[in-house]
Amino acid sequence: AAGVSTVLVDSGRRFNEAAGGARDGGADIVVEGLHLLPHRLWAHFEITGENAGPLVKYPPPEPPVAAGAKAAAVGDAKALAAMSAEQLSAEEAAAAAEGQNPPLVWAAESGSAECVDILIQAGADVNKRGYLGATAISRASRQGQVRILESLLAAGGDPDIPNIKRQYPLHFAAFKLQPAAVDVLLARGASTISLDRKGRTPAEDTSDAEIRARILQARLKNLQKKRAGVHA
Repeated sequence: AAGVSTVLVDSGRRFNEAAGGARDGGADIVVEGLHLLPHRLWAHFEITGENAGPLVKYPPPEPPVAAGAKAAAVGDAKALAAMSAEQLSAEEAAAAAEGQNPPLVWAAESGSAECVDILIQAGADVNKRGYLGATAISRASRQGQVRILESLLAAGGDPDIPNIKRQYPLHFAAFKLQPAAVDVLLARGASTISLDRKGRTPAEDTSDAEIRARILQARLKNLQKKRAGVHA
């Protein structure tokens, strides 16, 4: 019928088993699993109307102004250590209210593991979102800062907090070709089926075959554990 499309899920196995069966079964879209459907829909259809605005290119964050953020951004651990926990907490709250990066996100961005440790010890919220909703874990994942990533996760950081563009830490690590960061996130239980705004899973958002294989292997292990739990 006009305006109607059909989707066939997991057709490869079924139709390969059927002698002479067509691979697509006459469907408009074929996917191996439901987790792949959003991405395929995005690629298959042209979305029009007032809700289909273009993807927005955002500017970089504003340079830090507060003392703690400035110190964290340049990796000045001595200056950061001289500040009180109260001062740093106030900066964190002010940055969140303004949609800007708190000191911890700047520290992760700068790659200073020492600054990150100082801020964690001072009570920084490891899951606090900064500019565009990014957490320190997102920034560390993007840059492959494994030492920082491990500290943040050990302090209770959540590996599955996306930014406002629906990019998760594992998406960042996979897309930016950071295999060590990918391994750390997977070991900490990061979701392998989280979808970005284009419907892509982390495995679909990398050009590296080895990274893709690691993510898919982790996904398979998670599925096997769930199945084993159901039948236990």
